[in-house]
Amino acid sequence: MRLLPLLWEWCILLTSTIGRNVGVASQDVHPHVPFIDGANCLFIGHSFFVPVSEDFDQLAQANGFPKHGYRQVFSAGQSGSPLALWKNEGKREQAAGILSTGRVDLLGMTARFEADSNLAAYRNWIDLAREYNKETAFFVGAPWVHGPEAMEAAVYDTQVEESTAILFEVVVELRRLYPNNQIFFLGYGKVVSVMKERFEADNLPDIAVQKGEGSGALFKDKFGHGGPMVHELAALTWMHTLYGADVSGLTLRGNWDEDSVADITSRALEYNEQFLAGSNAPSSLGGTSKGEGSTEQGEDTRPSLRTPRPTPESVVIVGGLLALVFFAILYQGQVKPSTQPSPSSHPTILASNNPSSPPSSQPSGQPSVTIGSTIMHSKQNARHALRRRTSDIDTTDTVGDYQEVV
Repeated sequence: MRLLPLLWEWCILLTSTIGRNVGVASQDVHPHVPFIDGANCLFIGHSFFVPVSEDFDQLAQANGFPKHGYRQVFSAGQSGSPLALWKNEGKREQAAGILSTGRVDLLGMTARFEADSNLAAYRNWIDLAREYNKETAFFVGAPWVHGPEAMEAAVYDTQVEESTAILFEVVVELRRLYPNNQIFFLGYGKVVSVMKERFEADNLPDIAVQKGEGSGALFKDKFGHGGPMVHELAALTWMHTLYGADVSGLTLRGNWDEDSVADITSRALEYNEQFLAGSNAPSSLGGTSKGEGSTEQGEDTRPSLRTPRPTPESVVIVGGLLALVFFAILYQGQVKPSTQPSPSSHPTILASNNPSSPPSSQPSGQPSVTIGSTIMHSKQNARHALRRRTSDIDTTDTVGDYQEVV
């Protein structure tokens, strides 16, 4: 009787296919691979994002990242959100003109309100960039929230973490939808909440006032537009996340207190480790030296530490096959084998299958990403807070007012 051998061959064939599919599922999120030699960048956004990108540009130039290039498209306040920029024909065409060169390696965006920084808003820009360069990487940055002067440091830090967590939910879905494109995420607003904590504790020697002009001010105005130290320290976290730089080894523009810089950046980067794609990202306190094991973006030469996850379909198939084998064993024990010769030496059970068909390349399920419980417990409160603060906007602010971001 050939039933059991045929079922066994079928099991081997299908489990091989399932194994290939599981391999695809395990790679459904592009791993974290910094541009260790720099990248040709385009950053689009508002005044809580583009000024940081300008300091990022200065740091990259001063510290010898040979492939670094920089362009930006700025629009103040709410008009700098992804959706508003997309709807603004002039800004959209300006950004599209840069993307159309096909040489943009990294497109960076930020957020404002939940409604204009949602999944569809980011997908507009991602799809446009991929039309010109399929390998474009993307960066979504969560900034600090507005109105820091009106809050104590602990309350402000909670606001920053809650808005960061809400935005990260969008990024998780983007990573699932675009598994072949790297999507960086960084809650750089954490830099500002740590700075505010140190300032209130009288432990930020470079900052004399919370609001004012010049390098000795933490913020420029009541809305919370950053001062020089805010911008440069936030840019340092960009340098580590996007370029893999060791922040302690970079030449800075400002002559800031070294202990302050080390504590603020290390705490912000440690907080952001939970948002890195994959599990093989560099340590937040160090980085990859330029030119050492350099690869093009997207070519990760490091071993993956992730365990492949079986898809629901594969679990059902394997369960069914095991049941078939079980009943086949029972059947063979009860039925006497036939003495008639087999008409063919090839298993006929495979005639209705197509083993040469390639497995689906589509990922199944969302990546397994855990958000720290300390930042997810009051998501609904954060959204209510956003609505309440909508009425606080000063429409006379020509620089661009800002609400906390979700």
